[in-house]
Amino acid sequence: MVDEYEGLTPEEKLERLFGTWLSPAGTKFKTPEAEEAYRSRVNRIKNAIQLKVPDRVPVYINTGFFPAYFAGVTPEEVMYDYDKLTAAWRTNILEYQPDTYGGSSTPGPGKSYEILGYRLYTWPGHGAPSDSPYQCVETEYMMADEYDALIRDPSNFLMRTYLPRIFGKLEGFTKLSPVDRTIEMPFTGPFLAAYGEPEVQSALKALMEAGEEALRWRKAVTACDDEIRGAGFPLFSGGSSKAPFDVLSDTLRGTRGLVTDTYRQPEKVIEAMERLTPVMIEMGVSAAIGAGRPLVMLPLHKGADGFMSDEQFRRFYWPTLRKVILGLIDEGIIRIKQTKAETPWEAMVKWDLYPFSYPEDWEHLLPEDYVIPEDPDEADEKFQETISEIFSWEEAAVRVSRFYNFDKDPKWNEFEEGNYIDGDSNAAYVIIEITQDLEVSFYPDQRDYLGELI
Repeated sequence: MVDEYEGLTPEEKLERLFGTWLSPAGTKFKTPEAEEAYRSRVNRIKNAIQLKVPDRVPVYINTGFFPAYFAGVTPEEVMYDYDKLTAAWRTNILEYQPDTYGGSSTPGPGKSYEILGYRLYTWPGHGAPSDSPYQCVETEYMMADEYDALIRDPSNFLMRTYLPRIFGKLEGFTKLSPVDRTIEMPFTGPFLAAYGEPEVQSALKALMEAGEEALRWRKAVTACDDEIRGAGFPLFSGGSSKAPFDVLSDTLRGTRGLVTDTYRQPEKVIEAMERLTPVMIEMGVSAAIGAGRPLVMLPLHKGADGFMSDEQFRRFYWPTLRKVILGLIDEGIIRIKQTKAETPWEAMVKWDLYPFSYPEDWEHLLPEDYVIPEDPDEADEKFQETISEIFSWEEAAVRVSRFYNFDKDPKWNEFEEGNYIDGDSNAAYVIIEITQDLEVSFYPDQRDYLGELI
């Protein structure tokens, strides 16, 4: 990833990122009081993330286009007039005084999209009303027979096939050769010749024009965010990533296309998701390290139970999402802690799941007339062995993830370090994965999407 992080443990990487977030290089605070307020806000968020007791609950407002409405301008105006954009976001943050915010880059540079003939979204004034947000246009930007091309070389596929489909002005990119043609001089001449083609040069000119406009936009939002940070308000996430299933379903195959593929060519879907997994890890890690903030947003879409069954979730959604999450953890973006248990019975009792929920699922597996102990301490060895046989490690993981939540007091301070979680985690929404070493991982994701783990 980044050289200075090589050789560090995940914990050390995370602390370094927290340190960078707490003391951002080059920030000019308006007053000593603003600097103190900034540090207090970052520490408040850090304490909440690590399940320590903050001085109060931190407040993060995910505003979308609300700052534009609040300032009396339209979403279309803030996508084209960067003075109006930055004025609206400054006004909103200074008015509501949140502990953190998502930055002023949300609207994006409308003119750049217009120059390139962007097809993936409609945006205010271009396919959407001027007073509304933008909207994804979901269709098949990757065909059903193109999995092998994506799997073989994702970057090549995205550059020479995907970009010409989502940007009308980049259709000339279909004439480009793969960059691997430059590995020998005799191959390089034909590679370069493609850049002399009129369609390719037209595409490059459009891309340069759009880039110049996007650079003006970036300078404006960077200056705005610097000013807001200097007033004492930290930015929140350092970057974004996605579940590999969502990469395919959102903007490549489309929901209908991908659902069809899960029946007609399921192994290709899985292979493509595995190929995209390291790409999604790198996407989140490099952004977070570059920004100096350890939080990565994972917008989860098609894994909700309204889109797929539990069986589909187990097979298609969770395995690669889990790998992305663990990959982020390994790079210090979110944390992992461990505790120990010898049996599934011990695991579930440690996590205060006794008496177990949904007894109709397992009561019939007990010997007839067996009296279930009211207290786990009263359970004899035979009952403990029976429960461990019934629930297995996988089922223990499911039940912990479903039924252990922070609506009841987990009494963190009473847990002894080394035996239980030592209070270092990432959110009050939890997903817990249990192996025979009872590896317990906490992830800051939405309970609705991932609370039903399996």
